[in-house]
Amino acid sequence: MKITKVSSHYLSKSWPNPLMPDFVNIVIQIESTLAPLELLKICNFIELKLGRVRLKKNDPRTCDIDII
Repeated sequence: MKITKVSSHYLSKSWPNPLMPDFVNIVIQIESTLAPLELLKICNFIELKLGRVRLKKNDPRTCDIDII
């Protein structure tokens, strides 16, 4: 896996509850030969290592990695 581009970071209000902490958003582009499910497993592992705990939907989270 190789990172090919990295965006600036952007602050945005949390949604759906704007009273929760703001989001910090960043985008990275990668090149990879991994299958989609393998990439998802790696993303979930990174979230776990960064302290993400999945309790309730839309709870604040330490890290949330999305694959687009």
